[in-house]
Amino acid sequence: DDYPDLVSELDVKSLPTDIHLAPDGSSLHRSNGKKDLVSYTSSIDATAESFLAKPGKEKSLAKQSDESLEDSGSRCAIVRDNGTMVGLGGFSPVSYTNNRRWDEGSREFSAKHEGVEYYFKNEAERLAFTLDPKRYIPHCHGCDPVIANSKSELVPGKIEYGSFYNGVPYFFRSAENRAAFSKNPERYQHKTAFRLSEIEK
Repeated sequence: DDYPDLVSELDVKSLPTDIHLAPDGSSLHRSNGKKDLVSYTSSIDATAESFLAKPGKEKSLAKQSDESLEDSGSRCAIVRDNGTMVGLGGFSPVSYTNNRRWDEGSREFSAKHEGVEYYFKNEAERLAFTLDPKRYIPHCHGCDPVIANSKSELVPGKIEYGSFYNGVPYFFRSAENRAAFSKNPERYQHKTAFRLSEIEK
C-alpha cells in the first residue's frame, strides 16, 4: 500500500510474496504463500550460497588471510588474518548490529576483546565498540552455540548462517543448526567458557 510503484515494478500479485534481489536489482528467487520457518530460511540459504559462490564475490580480507580461512566465497565468524584471530569475518560488528549491514572493516580501526580482534569502518565505530563491546560482539564471538551445547566444542559459525536473538548476533555452522536454535533458543543460552586455544581452526 505504501509503495505501489515497487509493487508494480516487481509484479507482486499476492501476499506474502518473497523476492530475493541481487545488488544490481535482478531477481534471484521468487515465491508466494506462507512458509514454515525451516522452508523460509532454507530458501534464503540457497539464494545466499548460489550468490556467494559466484567468482569475484570474495572480499579483500579473504585474499589477505592465511590458509585457515576457507576459500569457498563464505567466511567463518572468526577468521585468521596474518595470525590474528578476527571476529565477524573482518566485517564491522557496529555496522552489523546497528544497521544490519555487512560493511568491511579495516586493520587501521581495530579493537580487541577477550583475545579476538574486531575491525571497523572508522574511528567513531571503534570508539562505540570500546565503550560497550558486549553490545556488539556475537554470542561466544560467533562460535556455533548448537555445537557448543551438544559437543562442548567451540567451532566458528559461518556468517551466512547468522541471526539475531534478543538483539544479539548468533552464528551457526549450518542451516540445520540455525533451525534447531530457532525451535528452542533458550536451550542454547548458557555461556560457554571461551578459550582461544579451544577454537577449532
